Amino acid sequence: MYTIKLNVASDNTKGRISLASDGALIAKEITVSNTGGLTTFKTIEIKNIPLKAGKQSIKVLADTGYFNFNYLQFIRQM
Repeated sequence: MYTIKLNVASDNTKGRISLASDGALIAKEITVSNTGGLTTFKTIEIKNIPLKAGKQSIKVLADTGYFNFNYLQFIRQM
């Protein structure tokens, strides 16, 4: 299991993000909170994400916009 951290900025709470691994949804419609502005980035965490070993394609899907996205980080849970 993994925790995925996404660095996002938003001036509202309309944004929604989903994550897919090799075409299958692994996290659905995560709310992007108001961070105080479109240039004020904060990290949100999505915990208990199952990822298989080896190479795979990860997609960040903007279900609903109204936010900026900077990076994502994968942290293996022990």
